[in-house]
Amino acid sequence: MAHAILSPSSIHRIIRCPYSAKPNAEAPSTSSLPAAKGTAIHEMCETLLKDRLEGINLSDYYLGKTIELEGYSFEITKDDIFTVEVYVDYIKNRTEELNGKLLIEEKVYANEIHDDLWGTADAVILGENNRMVVADLKSGAWPVNVILNEQLMSYAIACLSRYGNENTVLELTVVQPNKRAFHKDGFIRTWDIQAIDLIDWAENILKPACDEAMGDKPNAHAGDWCKFCVLKQNNTCETYKTYSGGNDE
Repeated sequence: MAHAILSPSSIHRIIRCPYSAKPNAEAPSTSSLPAAKGTAIHEMCETLLKDRLEGINLSDYYLGKTIELEGYSFEITKDDIFTVEVYVDYIKNRTEELNGKLLIEEKVYANEIHDDLWGTADAVILGENNRMVVADLKSGAWPVNVILNEQLMSYAIACLSRYGNENTVLELTVVQPNKRAFHKDGFIRTWDIQAIDLIDWAENILKPACDEAMGDKPNAHAGDWCKFCVLKQNNTCETYKTYSGGNDE
């Protein structure tokens, strides 16, 4: 299986509807043009962060280039280049500020919570003074908040178990340079959480939801988290039908 059943990218929904975890993980993999472009942008970031472009800059290599990915064909635009440059510049500068070690596209496992909770963090910076940055690049047009961001918190608890301790300060960061995704806090949003508070959340909210999701009789609950759920899309969830009054939004 390409993705974890308890994927951090789906954890917001899973916490609220444990029943949804397995059906969504077992559903055939699908993509979309925005998702394919997002994958391409992440690959460009990794290429730049790992200094794989020798003797040529990002724009000269990628701008106007046609990409074939996940069944879609698209050109790399100036906005795509802007997104990559904002993210890469921030990650490099923050790593230097913290005199840190940078981990790029780091696969992390939260086995203390559940063996099926794992994923790939876009960037992790192990900084001085017991500060750890866990950063997530968002390329879409829907603004993403960083405060109590459960996807980032799930990555962070996995990183904490491997690289931190009870005194670590986790600096969670969303980088979203998409000009259509207006947010009052700008393209780059950060939020600090103390290790002890993150552990408290993980033990009292995250772990019970994960255990229920992987159990025999997980509960279903409907709400705005159903938006991208395969059960809603297939019109096979009785809980959602009751919630929506039969109107599939």
